[in-house]
Amino acid sequence: MALWLGALLIGALLGVAMSALARLLVQAALVMQISLAGAATVELIREASRHALERPPIPSGEPE
Repeated sequence: MALWLGALLIGALLGVAMSALARLLVQAALVMQISLAGAATVELIREASRHALERPPIPSGEPE
């Protein structure tokens, strides 16, 4: 009986530990996804700025 209760306790502790580990892995994946999205956004802004600087200025419509 004591052996059975000990195994049940160990199983419960392992279940809690695995649940906590899974939660941490999910949080780490979300942080990584957010940081990759932020990096992609920064790269898009840089690319847009580069194209805007390479393009000739738009004429204002006033004769010179």
